[in-house]
Amino acid sequence: MLLSRGIITILILFIACSCARESRPILKISGSTTLSPLAKKWASEFSKQYGIDVSYDASESGHGIKQLEAGQVDLAASSRELTTQEQNWAEEIPVAQDALVFIVHPDNPVKAVKTEQLQDVFMGDLNNWKALGGLNQSIYVISRGNGSGSRSTFLKSFICYRGHRCPALTEKALQLHSNSQVRYHVRLNKRAIGYISYSWLDKSVVPLSIDGFEIEDFQRGIPTAYPFARELVLVRQKGIPSPMVKAFLNFILSDRGQTISKELGFFPIYAQSALPSSCSLVETK
Repeated sequence: MLLSRGIITILILFIACSCARESRPILKISGSTTLSPLAKKWASEFSKQYGIDVSYDASESGHGIKQLEAGQVDLAASSRELTTQEQNWAEEIPVAQDALVFIVHPDNPVKAVKTEQLQDVFMGDLNNWKALGGLNQSIYVISRGNGSGSRSTFLKSFICYRGHRCPALTEKALQLHSNSQVRYHVRLNKRAIGYISYSWLDKSVVPLSIDGFEIEDFQRGIPTAYPFARELVLVRQKGIPSPMVKAFLNFILSDRGQTISKELGFFPIYAQSALPSSCSLVETK
């Protein structure tokens, strides 16, 4: 059967459009669930400006770094620092600031604790809310999984802060894979306590005051002495970055990229329009 000239024209146009879509460059990123909403917003605006698609796999920081090492992605997103071994082949670029906050159910009468008490809770040495001024109920501890950057920050800044030992997290802790999962389970359980990124905080849970630091203290930035502050980073392999990677990093570190950070509840890595020369935009020449 002969096809009409109109149908042939439509088929040619369809094939041409399909080929054009397939040839559109893609920047692949994998890693931190904390950075996921911010990275996806960056990606959306970057794609519109530069005509480059950006894919983001919200796995976990450790998984993203492993994929980067294997050459499966262009960048890894991480909410923890690189290990000594990872620094041999990778380089981290700070892109935003964040802080861990400890959350409880809105009906929990406990509103303030000390760091020492939190450590005892997550070690399993303190297991009843009554010891913290609450009800005579067991404490249900919720943490993040092994590959999580938030868990790594938690272990480094919290569990090990006393300096003399780094004990293990209580075996009774429920270990989850994302901020949203932790927040969801704390919202459902009046005995629960967990930790999430400040940027994931909402009215379904209540943040605890830690050593006198109130959540209102974060309105103008992360308090200098807050022990659970951290930098969020994008990680690339050492060497000359590709033009796509350079362009994406330039966008993130621009005034617009850092404004997006603030709009989504994160903290800009540098003051707007005041990038220090040592942390300036990636050269594109």
